[in-house]
Amino acid sequence: MKAEAIKRLTDARIFTTLTMVVAHGVNDHEIGAVADFAFDTDYIAGVAYQPVFGSGRANPIDPMRRMTTTGVLKRLGPQTNGRADASDFIALPCSHPDCCAITYFVKEDNGVHRSIPKLVGIERLKSNLSIVGNRIAADDQLWDALIGMMSETTTISRPELIDYIINICEACDIGIGGFIKDVGRYLVKGERAAELVALRTKRLSVKSFMDAWTMNIERLQQCCVHVGSTDGEEDPVRIPFCARQLFGNLRRRTSAGQVAARQLVELDALMVRS
Repeated sequence: MKAEAIKRLTDARIFTTLTMVVAHGVNDHEIGAVADFAFDTDYIAGVAYQPVFGSGRANPIDPMRRMTTTGVLKRLGPQTNGRADASDFIALPCSHPDCCAITYFVKEDNGVHRSIPKLVGIERLKSNLSIVGNRIAADDQLWDALIGMMSETTTISRPELIDYIINICEACDIGIGGFIKDVGRYLVKGERAAELVALRTKRLSVKSFMDAWTMNIERLQQCCVHVGSTDGEEDPVRIPFCARQLFGNLRRRTSAGQVAARQLVELDALMVRS
């Protein structure tokens, strides 16, 4: 069923990101296979790996035998024969370094996918990403492109990705000259430039949410994934997702204004009758 859904989306030229919830001893041996499938399939924008955590609706887990960000990255290299590994990733710039590992791969003219961190180089990353180097960027154009690309809100099919990719390619002399020419031609014609860029780009991320065993206040303070609510008649609130999942009072507070389960059942029954 999943394969058929992906085929239909691909046939319709709709970009899709695969989300893999990774559980230790259950499907962690398939991490590489999912990445390879994404690399080899057009209109698959990439993969979002999410290690299982022990809050919210999750089943109880063994805190000493669990998947982590580093656990996913450690398995990725051997399972893809080095096609993607830990050295291809950086920490998501907007949040705590332990929250999310992210990377983009660009397909060169020879058909090989290479990651932006490796194409740019670690020393250049240190100079151009404040989260890594903690100093003023040496190249404003490259810095803007890296920060824009390495954002949790950027998606493969967004038009601004064209500018980010081209700026990085020009700054780093990446071997995709034919790609750049094609993009330029499509831009002049007003045609499928964004789609062309997206087809040559893959995004992989590993997002580890916290539970009672891994809660870190510093991460909460730097969180960029929140749950918002009007909190009934009170002022709006914004609470880090991990805290909301762990603490019952926060769950109840951010549930204010939402449709109750009983109402959803009633609404569903009305739709069936209509």
